[in-house]
Amino acid sequence: MKRTLSALLSVIIALSIVLSSFSAFALDVSKGLDVSEWNTSDKGELVDYENAKKNGKSFVMIRLGYYNHLDKSFWANVEKASAAGMDFGVYLYSYAYSTEEAEIEADFVIDTLSQLGKCYPNFTLPVAYDMEDASMTKLGKVQLTKQMTTFLDKISDAGFVPMVYANQNWFLNYIDLDTVVDKDYKIWYAYYPNSKPSSFTTQIEIGKTGVKADMWQYFGVNSASPTKFDENVIYYSEELIKPLSCYHNYKLVTNTKATADKDGVSLRTCQNCSANVKRVIPKASNIKLSRTSINYTGTVQRPTVTVKNSKGEALEYKKDFTLTYQNFNSTNAGTYTVKVNFIGDKYTGSKTFTYKINPLSGAKPKLNRNTFTTNGKVQRPTVTVTDSKGKALTYKKDFTVSYSNWSSTNVGRYTVTVKMIGNYSGTKTFPYYINPKPTEFVASNKGGFKAISKGFTIKWNKQASQTTGYQIQYATKRDFSNAATITIANPNTTSYTSKGRAGNTRYYVRVRTYKKIGNGTFYSNWNSGVKSVVTLR
Repeated sequence: MKRTLSALLSVIIALSIVLSSFSAFALDVSKGLDVSEWNTSDKGELVDYENAKKNGKSFVMIRLGYYNHLDKSFWANVEKASAAGMDFGVYLYSYAYSTEEAEIEADFVIDTLSQLGKCYPNFTLPVAYDMEDASMTKLGKVQLTKQMTTFLDKISDAGFVPMVYANQNWFLNYIDLDTVVDKDYKIWYAYYPNSKPSSFTTQIEIGKTGVKADMWQYFGVNSASPTKFDENVIYYSEELIKPLSCYHNYKLVTNTKATADKDGVSLRTCQNCSANVKRVIPKASNIKLSRTSINYTGTVQRPTVTVKNSKGEALEYKKDFTLTYQNFNSTNAGTYTVKVNFIGDKYTGSKTFTYKINPLSGAKPKLNRNTFTTNGKVQRPTVTVTDSKGKALTYKKDFTVSYSNWSSTNVGRYTVTVKMIGNYSGTKTFPYYINPKPTEFVASNKGGFKAISKGFTIKWNKQASQTTGYQIQYATKRDFSNAATITIANPNTTSYTSKGRAGNTRYYVRVRTYKKIGNGTFYSNWNSGVKSVVTLR
């Protein structure tokens, strides 16, 4: 009997040891869900957290937003999860395409979480970085790993537990797992087996890497049932679900505003602990005018202005900057300025830029005439100018006129210069001429025309003023084609006899005066009417 009892006792002790050993190494598992604004019913109702808790869900990962946009249901989900007594963490869906944009995402998350304060003691899970967007894979593993560490290190420095979320493809091909392990980031793994697991006795491994996940998303949303949610399991819950050592309440301590030439810096300190968050405010170095050179149109014209910081992010008009135009109604040709004034809590200072409205070319000056006959008085042409559309321009407003000799009286060549001013550009010089007075033949009955044998004699009136001499032409054709030309270089000579011509032939004759000035010769008009004489045999 004793032997039997002793044996039984030995079995019980051994079993106790085995059970104790198994318990020591058993997985501490919690089941939960993750939600976003998309997890609502057709009526817009959020997840029923009370019901989820009754069905064995003890935690929830709530989407905070994407890039720097807040999830529409974030605060409502936080309130309802807290009211149900469910532990929660948060995640941000990344759309960062650079380390600078990853910093923007981290700052956005920290700013949002600083509003939680002590009001939400159930905020006990990590802050996860959701990296799975296919459009980002083109950046490659090295760059994506840099963006991950940029985000999660800032999250860690702010006092939160950092976690990275990705599927198997991303963990194997686009994220450096060694970096994840070395940095001690928590791992949230999205991997759906062929069927929903019935037990979780083995911690899930990422492929065959030997790296095991802290949280496993094992079952996805059924798209036909939008009120359902992704299901998750946490291994070693006590190691992952931990209250924050401090419920952060960040307040701005110092703020050096950025300018167009220099970065600014803001420093925020948690009012409940010594945690600091330092943020660089990138300088507003990328300022562009839509146009700096504008052609005059007669209407108000001014360039628009865009302002971006050194990271390429657009600043907001009236929030980050205002504009002051030297002349808001800039219409006329000239150089103007526009001043960019930085305002708000991030930027200060100003920057001034110039733009130019160019005068128009293509104006068309015209003289009313370019030849005159001396009359002893001042003579000069008048000028009219039209633009390219035929609009008449205004003297002294749009153009000026200058004459080479304002008192142009004598025979000679003169010039007039039209210079465009104001809203028009260009200069053009035109010549005009004052010619000597013409002369006329003496009347036939007074001996103006006399026929001789095979010739003729002609006489004309003397015109000695402003005259060097006379030019005579005669021809057998009325149009003076093939005419003979005779030059008489004496203003006092008033007759000419032509001999050796054909007898009994009509000759057409004409006369004009001329004046020689330097290398130029100026001619009067020919005498009036058609004159002729018939030679004798």
